[in-house]
Amino acid sequence: ILAGIVTNTGLYTVNLMAMGWKANQSLLKQDTIFTLFRATGIGGDWNPILLSGGITVLAGVLLVAFLGTRLGLSIRATGDNRDMVRSSSINPNFTITIGLCVANALTGLSGAVVGQAQKTADINSGTGIVVIGLACLIIGETIVGRGSMFRGAVAVIVGSILYRIIYAAALSSRIIEAMKLLTAILVALAIAVMIGDGCCAFVSISLGQNEVPKAKRSVGNAVVMCLVSSIVLTILYLVFADTILAMFGGTVNAETYHHSQEYFFYITLGVPFYMFGQAMNPIIRADGNPRFAMISTLAGAALNIILDPIFIFGFRWGMMGAAVATVIGQLVTAALAVWYLLHMKIIRPEKGDYRLKGSICGRTLTLGMTSFLSQISLVAAMAAINNMIRKYGALDAVF
Repeated sequence: ILAGIVTNTGLYTVNLMAMGWKANQSLLKQDTIFTLFRATGIGGDWNPILLSGGITVLAGVLLVAFLGTRLGLSIRATGDNRDMVRSSSINPNFTITIGLCVANALTGLSGAVVGQAQKTADINSGTGIVVIGLACLIIGETIVGRGSMFRGAVAVIVGSILYRIIYAAALSSRIIEAMKLLTAILVALAIAVMIGDGCCAFVSISLGQNEVPKAKRSVGNAVVMCLVSSIVLTILYLVFADTILAMFGGTVNAETYHHSQEYFFYITLGVPFYMFGQAMNPIIRADGNPRFAMISTLAGAALNIILDPIFIFGFRWGMMGAAVATVIGQLVTAALAVWYLLHMKIIRPEKGDYRLKGSICGRTLTLGMTSFLSQISLVAAMAAINNMIRKYGALDAVF
């Protein structure tokens, strides 16, 4: 990771040099592979998609073929077990260098195609692309699955296409106007993470000291604290909705304010489910079942993705549809967490464990304070950015 950061920092200057020391370059009056391909008349109006799809498929086929060669197998083996590769008289530094060269070549190819498709090149266009790539990979592997190299390449391509479809659907709807309210939801996440991570640490300490009853009591107290705090936070959000919307930049104009109100009301109703699911996630991991913790979270997220287009476009619910789909996904995650709470393997609390005890609550919150501060700092930063955008940003019809 450190090498990647250093390399990216150096390449920033290299990219500036390649662009003539300009932050962006226009290609409007320049010939590109898309204008040249359009001149052939192949594909008609679909020629940009046909060309970019052909380049993607060709790159995928060549990559799969390369990774099936002796050198490609050595690169794959280096990623699995570097010591084994070294014991086979193969220099792992060489295979790592070749792997990085291939990866950077594909990155350069992608940037060149995107720049020519958009007819502009910007020095900051690659910002955040690592996170986007991971999201595409996760989506693709979830749908296509893992297996052969060919299947992996197909998963990456399918995930990238689906990610862009979801991204375009979000931009074409009014959901983007409610993104300012994400900071308000992060407050609920900060409290839930504080309780969940604190309880997880408390359970680990208690089990290490062979004090299982204390671990069970901490789980019961965490559940009660989460439920009480979520209900209190929901009431506060509903009572002070207008103030919160103004605080987080949701009152730019009448249209934005209307959509913000609609989204905020329904999403607030799901705060108890959201907080309970997020708080229980680390507790489930502490009970020794990280697989179930992952499945419960992915189940809610997958259902949310499926219901979003149905509610927004099918039922024409707009902003309400986006919020309702999110709440239903949170409800599923919370329901799975409740089921697991009743079937815990090691630290299933009994009835008496749900009575709050000051020392356990204080210890749990203290252990989870670092997680709370980490999340709440994002809230402060995003609130400041949203208000700066509202005050100094472009004064168009939406923003």
